[in-house]
Amino acid sequence: MSTEPEPPPTVEAELTAEQVDDLFRDLTLCAAMQHISVKFATDARPEDRSTLLDDLDLVKARYLLDRVTTRAVQLRYDFDGALWIDTVTRRGEGEYHLLRIQHAST
Repeated sequence: MSTEPEPPPTVEAELTAEQVDDLFRDLTLCAAMQHISVKFATDARPEDRSTLLDDLDLVKARYLLDRVTTRAVQLRYDFDGALWIDTVTRRGEGEYHLLRIQHAST
């Protein structure tokens, strides 16, 4: 009899703009960033997608998160011996949703 592996721990939260700023500041100071990706709205212009993604870092990702053409930002980083994946979705003016998944270190 095989058992299904346990899903990784997840956390969800609703955040304010100030809390998102704090999150990005904390990641800048304490985490080893692995990858940043941006989910654009379907009506985003192709030139916005390519130009804005050049040299993508946390500062630019935070800026993009407040643009109308951006739906979400996904942040992959190492912290405290684990891989973390945070997806921050803009819900409205100053309203965000965080989905955080922790993966065991490999």
